[in-house]
Amino acid sequence: MLKLGPDQRSEITAAAREASERRIFALLREHYGPTRVWPGDAQGLEVVRAATVKAAGYEMTAERDIFRLPRSC
Repeated sequence: MLKLGPDQRSEITAAAREASERRIFALLREHYGPTRVWPGDAQGLEVVRAATVKAAGYEMTAERDIFRLPRSC
């Protein structure tokens, strides 16, 4: 049986989060294009990262849950 140490788990979690954020951003870019909130790719990825962090605070772990955040949050 394969056992992972805490450092390995952190690396895998970070890589999975980054891949998820990039998928979400790719969908936003494909369907909405640049907006006032994210005029370029770097800003757009930061918006997605902020939403991911906020969603985690609400224990929303699925990618689709991030889009359920109220705009006022």
